[in-house]
Amino acid sequence: MEFVPSFLAIFLSFLLFVFTLLKIGRKSSGINVKTLNLPLGPLKLPLIGNLHLLSGDLPYRRLKELAKTYGPFMHLQLGDITTVVVSSPEYAEQVFKTHGAIFAARPYTLASDILFYDLSGVVSVCYGPYWRQLHKTCVLELLTAKKGQSF
Repeated sequence: MEFVPSFLAIFLSFLLFVFTLLKIGRKSSGINVKTLNLPLGPLKLPLIGNLHLLSGDLPYRRLKELAKTYGPFMHLQLGDITTVVVSSPEYAEQVFKTHGAIFAARPYTLASDILFYDLSGVVSVCYGPYWRQLHKTCVLELLTAKKGQSF
């Protein structure tokens, strides 16, 4: 009988520890999600956010259903990552062409630092002069119709 209360105490201590780490992590990031003007989105669960909505074989179909409910812009919380999903081609074009520089930055993670050679690759570099040089090279040299036909 003594095993159950000790297990419960350990479990509650673990939950308190995780909750404390999450609170400290949010304060140290410098961005308060509540002050951002984010679009509407589905209700989120603690810790996992909206990840449960995207489970299954075809998450893009679930995103399509959510777009019918919440419109072409919706806010999803994927774990501790705040995400804005754009479901309309017209708005996606506006986001990437008109406001591309704003959305060009990538979040820093240790994994991306290791995998992408100190964030110096096309996929991971932050917006700036080096990003503009890489973008120009990709558009003019790699993403041309002639190069596409060679494959």
